[in-house]
Amino acid sequence: MDARLIVVAGIAAAAWMQGPAGAHNEERRRNDFRYTPDPAVVLVAAGAHKSTAADLLWLRTLPDMSKEFADPVLKARWIDNSLESITDLEPSFMTVYDFGQAYLTYLDRRAKGAADRAIALLEKGIRANPDSSGLHVRLAMIHFLEKHDRAKTIEILGRASVMPGFDSLSANMLTTLMAKQRDDAFALRYWVDRMEEGTPEMRRVATLHFWRTKNEIARRAAREFKQATGHAASAASDLNDPKLLQPEAIPAILDGLEFAPDGMPRYPKLFDLEIADFAQSAEAWARTFHDSEGRWPKLDEFESLPAAPAGKAWRFSDGKMTLVEAK
Repeated sequence: MDARLIVVAGIAAAAWMQGPAGAHNEERRRNDFRYTPDPAVVLVAAGAHKSTAADLLWLRTLPDMSKEFADPVLKARWIDNSLESITDLEPSFMTVYDFGQAYLTYLDRRAKGAADRAIALLEKGIRANPDSSGLHVRLAMIHFLEKHDRAKTIEILGRASVMPGFDSLSANMLTTLMAKQRDDAFALRYWVDRMEEGTPEMRRVATLHFWRTKNEIARRAAREFKQATGHAASAASDLNDPKLLQPEAIPAILDGLEFAPDGMPRYPKLFDLEIADFAQSAEAWARTFHDSEGRWPKLDEFESLPAAPAGKAWRFSDGKMTLVEAK
């Protein structure tokens, strides 16, 4: 055959294949993640350099996790295998557990079962790092948000609550859940114990949460009182009922309790604590603003400024936030 005919035929064939080949390559790239070695092989190959191998494998894996992937189930399996290899090499690699569980949980919207992989990853991390409150908290949040398992959430947060580093937001979630299932005494006792230990700031936060928890419990009891009687509570004695409150918690709940005109409970002490907490947060933000802008912020520059009580007004001056008499 004439060589020119061969060239022309080749060009024609290439042109014809360009569309299908381009589409195929594009699809292949969307599913073309790098090979992840078998975890058992990785352990042997790494030898005495397991920590270094884990770092390298993580740095190689991390950029690919954000790539578009046509098959989310395949992606979840790939991520799972990568994380398994890395945490086999370095069981205390907290970043991998944290980032990996978050990504798998997010991916569960497209690849059902990915949240179960996230749970398995965190459980593995907890077996290797049993005193990590952070891993426990993340595991509890998946059971709460994805599995809607309140009992399991309480169980895991309860274990974490006695570990170093257990944060106040997670503690507040635990005590709120306990109060909702009517374990009022536990919810209050947790904060009482925290009020007697730690730094002054830790005790201040614990005191605030103690009164917030009292308020949540009292509001629950007031709602149940209204459902049972058909009218709103108007005095603390209305809630002095073991059907509404756990008996051991009744004295603490009734202490300082008042009722608003709408029948909902309130604690003046909690109001004072909330005001002080807001002022402290506002002043900390203002100092950051001052360091950045070279001036103190004006009052209207504060975000989420709560309404001042009747007859009062907010004033910010010389780095201090206070309530003053309204003019």
